[in-house]
Amino acid sequence: MNYQEIDEDILTLTGTKEWKTLVSLLEAENAAATQNQLEAKDWDMVNYQKGYREALLFVFNVRETTKTLIEQADA
Repeated sequence: MNYQEIDEDILTLTGTKEWKTLVSLLEAENAAATQNQLEAKDWDMVNYQKGYREALLFVFNVRETTKTLIEQADA
């Protein structure tokens, strides 16, 4: 499998109705993690929630990131 096939698969996967449902879940998880981060009792939990939110953001943005990378490769 090469990068072009991976990009095509990502765009196919993230173009579905089910993906939109997953995005709704990611948004809710991000809101909960933000609240957990604000209420954290120590820096370890603050940092854990920060990392968790960054991972959610990566998944949330994978479609747009893939599109950008394809455009840059074509330029």
